[in-house]
Amino acid sequence: MHTNSRSLTEKGVAAQAEYTVENSPASQCIPPAPPITLFIAGLLQISMPGEHILIRAEFFRIERLVYMDGREHPQNGERTSQGHSIGWWEDDVLVIDTTNFADHRNGIGYGVPTGAQKHLVERYELTEDGIQLKVEYVLDDPEYLQESATGGIVLDHASNETFMLSLCDPETAQRWMFE
Repeated sequence: MHTNSRSLTEKGVAAQAEYTVENSPASQCIPPAPPITLFIAGLLQISMPGEHILIRAEFFRIERLVYMDGREHPQNGERTSQGHSIGWWEDDVLVIDTTNFADHRNGIGYGVPTGAQKHLVERYELTEDGIQLKVEYVLDDPEYLQESATGGIVLDHASNETFMLSLCDPETAQRWMFE
């Protein structure tokens, strides 16, 4: 995900300018935050056990729980790297609304952190043939973005691939990042 510097606040421009690979969260095995996970987290596995949806990613063993039971976001709730997600259906489109993101050095894009007011709305829809998943998102974070960031991706159904969770080893991650 790339963030256009013209849409960043002064604080966002300054944060991006001082960013180096040495202060990358990935080098410390800190998982990426949505929506970045859509682009760099390997295979995604989406399941619907009970009253929620579980989105898992191979890299960093990321798990996102999406509450589908009509609850609201908690006021002053715990802030986590994956945020607090609630969802609902609009016909055949799954809408996921996420808030309560923890501070993250790359929470919005390359070198652009997450602020306390980061808000993400994603829309998931199967293509007509049912073999691809189209995901579009709108991301707001008034601390670092002057305007909403939008984007999307089309993911292929990969039934022949094996979903394999990978652990992140900080020593290996730092060696990979810096060599």
